[in-house]
Amino acid sequence: MTGVLRWGRVEVTGGFLLLGALLIYLDRSGLTLWAAVSIFFHELGHVAALKLWGGRVALVRLSCVGVELRQAAGGPGSPLARAAVALAGPLASVGLAFGAAGLGERFYLLAGLSLGQGAFNLLPLPVLDGGRALEALAGRQVSGVLAAVTGLLLITAGVCLLVQYENPTLLLTGLWLTLPAGIWKREKIPCNWGKGVIEYRSLNKGWSSAA
Repeated sequence: MTGVLRWGRVEVTGGFLLLGALLIYLDRSGLTLWAAVSIFFHELGHVAALKLWGGRVALVRLSCVGVELRQAAGGPGSPLARAAVALAGPLASVGLAFGAAGLGERFYLLAGLSLGQGAFNLLPLPVLDGGRALEALAGRQVSGVLAAVTGLLLITAGVCLLVQYENPTLLLTGLWLTLPAGIWKREKIPCNWGKGVIEYRSLNKGWSSAA
């Protein structure tokens, strides 16, 4: 595949390498390093839970939009297992945050990043861990309503922030999280757990399994 490097089960895109180089070049505070550590532990939580429930990772893909984990066919299929795998990432992030905070002021930045990452991923949106866990436990109808409300609130808050402070960050984030995920047309989201296709994508991860 053009523009993609592969070592075993790991794929690295050219976009990831370019973005990483740019962030490292511009970073003067060490934020990029701590963010990478935070993301690593978050994904490690997912992988550990997946293995605990009898699944395995078929592919790890690093791209400019984050990390995508592809699950091999025959993995966890029960609602509880799917929710546990989804919530393991935020739990690992929160655990890392408290552990880093206990190491002293030098690690406060890592603690803050990890805590923020864990909390953010608990939002009930289908592209995030919280939405995935909610859908597994409560079904698509309930999770769909909460996702639509959350998406609307994010976009509304983003518009207010843009008007008041000319800052488009929250609005762009809200649009990025809601529109591509099909919140307003949830029937288009593939979610046939345990029967052939499993697909989950987020800001820094994704799951997909084809039997």
